[in-house]
Amino acid sequence: LRRWPDPDTVHVGLLQVHGHHQGRGLGRVIHDLVLDEVHGWPGVSRLRAAIVETNAAVADPFWRAMGYRPEGDPKPYTYDKLQTTVRIWTRPVGDRSR
Repeated sequence: LRRWPDPDTVHVGLLQVHGHHQGRGLGRVIHDLVLDEVHGWPGVSRLRAAIVETNAAVADPFWRAMGYRPEGDPKPYTYDKLQTTVRIWTRPVGDRSR
């Protein structure tokens, strides 16, 4: 989502690799393609992702390896009957040192 929740941010809504293909570097390749694309967008300085606690054990290490860091405190998150928390992770667009 370009320019959400503010003009200098691109929010990665979902980056998912089927479980049978995890650990092969596909997530990194996809992320690098996204990073290459947004790197040239004027006014965009950071990427953002939201990680729900129910996915954190798998998702946190991946996003950390991609250069993201948690920002702020977890907040309550409800979807249908799921009740958990969500935490925002961000990284600078220009930082290529993953």
